[in-house]
Amino acid sequence: VALQKLRGHRHIVQLDACFSILSSEKTIFAMEYVTGGDLREYVNLSGHLSELEARVIISQLCSALQFAHSNGIVRRKG
Repeated sequence: VALQKLRGHRHIVQLDACFSILSSEKTIFAMEYVTGGDLREYVNLSGHLSELEARVIISQLCSALQFAHSNGIVRRKG
């Protein structure tokens, strides 16, 4: 239910379903398909990021984190 609050942000992959397998104590997440791979793959393939690319990516990450934080998903321990 809490993760439903993250719907609608363009830099957060959407969670479609979550299944718990009690016999193996595993949880399976079904997420939207996103083309282009993940950030690690992108960095590994390109070898490095330019300053501009890094700024854009960090800005997107901060935007997603702020959105999650403002919806009570991310919180500080203390």
